[in-house]
Amino acid sequence: MAVATKSDTKTEPKLEAVVTAPAEADPAVMAAPAPRETGPRLDQLSRVEDKTARIEEKFARSEERMMRVESALEKATIRLEGATQDMNLQGVKEDIARMRADIRRKPGFVTLFLVTLVAALIGAGASYALTKFGIPGLLPK
Repeated sequence: MAVATKSDTKTEPKLEAVVTAPAEADPAVMAAPAPRETGPRLDQLSRVEDKTARIEEKFARSEERMMRVESALEKATIRLEGATQDMNLQGVKEDIARMRADIRRKPGFVTLFLVTLVAALIGAGASYALTKFGIPGLLPK
């Protein structure tokens, strides 16, 4: 900080450097708040603060809207996943019902056993008849 002193003989101000150490500074002066500015700078500062407050309010409102949109989207996603699982389960149920109908149309164990038994008896009877009576020209008696 420079201090200007006026000498009686000279018209030029003399500048001297004044340096104060922090230890030498008066604590009352250091703790005192800076004097409030008035005028256009204070008006400009208050306008900036008002504008900042409005921007913060707009941001808070838009953030709240985004939270609501996110919540609605999450609920819709959950509902869609549930519907998809239900559709998949419905498809599985349809496949199972189709397979059951196909299995019911197939012959059962008893039917297959009887067919096998009849085929075995016919084969055994034909073999006995061929060995007993033979086929003229092919199998001699």
